[in-house]
Parts: sequence; C-alpha cells; structure tokens
Amino acid sequence: MDFGTVFSHDRFAGVAMLEWIFDTLGAMGAGLTNAVLSMGVLFGAIFLGCKAAEVRGKNWQGWLVGVLSFVVLGAMFYPATEALTRVACKNADDFQACVDGDDD
Repeated sequence: MDFGTVFSHDRFAGVAMLEWIFDTLGAMGAGLTNAVLSMGVLFGAIFLGCKAAEVRGKNWQGWLVGVLSFVVLGAMFYPATEALTRVACKNADDFQACVDGDDD
C-alpha cells in the first residue's frame, strides 16, 4: 500500500471539503449582507421621509423626500446588491434562475 497516494487523496478530499465550507459560508454571508443592505435602503428612505414630514409639517413633502431618497439610495446601492446576489447564488444548481429570482 502506497501511503503517499492515500495521504494525498485524503488531503485533497479535506481541501475540497474546506473549499465547499468556505463557499457555503460566503454565499450565506452574501445573502445576509444583501438583505441587510436592502433593508437599510428601505428604512433609510422611510426615516428620511418621516424626518422631512416632521420638520416641514407637510405630509406630501415627506412622501416626496422618501420616494426620492429611495430612488437615489437604490441607484447607489444597486451594483452592490447585484454583486451580492451573484455571490449568494454561486452554489445554486441553476445559477441564472437563482440570480433572476425564479423559485422553480
């Protein structure tokens, strides 16, 4: 029995398992970061809209500021959320369906 072959095979299997673990943890972290970033954009826009309505005393100005800040924040963070979505879908069986949001 050639111990060099056995040890190299076990080492290779261990490396492959570690790669899988790191890929899975990276995908989970990217998914969680994407969710937190998206919620931050939404709640940031709501906060800015509420503050504007409170300071100005007019609800329509609060709505206007909230919608405009959502558009601006969404445009600023869209590339980051798109990249995080692609990282989170890296281990999916159907990568393109995962990126597109198809649950089938």
